Amino acid sequence: MRNLSQAHIIAINQLLLKTTATYIGGWRYESDCADRLKMYAEDVKHNITALVAFNQDHNVLKLHDSIMLQDTLVRETYFNVLQYIEAHNLIPRRYFSVM
Repeated sequence: MRNLSQAHIIAINQLLLKTTATYIGGWRYESDCADRLKMYAEDVKHNITALVAFNQDHNVLKLHDSIMLQDTLVRETYFNVLQYIEAHNLIPRRYFSVM
């Protein structure tokens, strides 16, 4: 596990925000289902809340866990964030999404 640098913090923010924008963009074809839109909005709220907490405490393991605990679709959508964290050894290996 390596120390979290300012470059890592910026990269994680950029990845998570860009992925969130892409995730939101996918909803345009599902406007006929209010329940599904509410579910997607809750997913975004969860991830943005986790990012806000990360920016306050820089606890990258907590951010990683927050993504890992979501439904499969969301976890797979945000897999690029998980991969970045793991590729840079920012958390202990035992927490990796892929061993």
